[in-house]
Amino acid sequence: MSQPAGPPKRLWQRMTLARWRKTGLVAVLAVTAAFGGLEEADHVTPVALGATYDTGALVITPRSVEVTTTLPWIMTTLAPECRFVVLDATVTNTADEAAPMPTSVLLTGTASDCTTTRDPGVTDAVVLADVPNNFAGALRVRHNQSVPIAEPGFTEEMQLAWVVPDAELRQVSDLTFRLRDLSHAYSTFRISRQWLTDEDHYGQVSVPNPVAA
Repeated sequence: MSQPAGPPKRLWQRMTLARWRKTGLVAVLAVTAAFGGLEEADHVTPVALGATYDTGALVITPRSVEVTTTLPWIMTTLAPECRFVVLDATVTNTADEAAPMPTSVLLTGTASDCTTTRDPGVTDAVVLADVPNNFAGALRVRHNQSVPIAEPGFTEEMQLAWVVPDAELRQVSDLTFRLRDLSHAYSTFRISRQWLTDEDHYGQVSVPNPVAA
């Protein structure tokens, strides 16, 4: 004679240990995502010296990297605490209008040139990463002329220079540059279109640091 079936089990009584674990994991992930803990990874394209990366406006081919205390085209003498990191590159502007170089700072020849640094701006298409720095300027080699922009339709050999603190520079094994993607957007402060960078999509150039400790 069969026994009565009894009252039906509730959901939590029917769930196996494995399902409890899975349910708990989903709940944790949901809470983490709600508070911004799950961020989409950067879209990084490795770029070797001599290879080309298209940012959407500038096609950049990094050629070489050096660390130095002086540059002939920058008249300011650096304080002993500072160094220049220089990227030589071929830059072609394939857009129909000028594209900006990174925004440079006014050098004073004091330690503050490299100890008081700023974060890259939203229009900085080329960024030195992993070490504090200030952008010192861009040189159009053909004319030996500092330039704030890349002219449309032209291909130029250029030097891009950053000022960095020597002590912190020696702590990084590689010098890393980000060639950030560019796109047109409307500025909040100017009723016009301008080039803005995508901080999450970029080509990355990494070379051994010649002065690493």
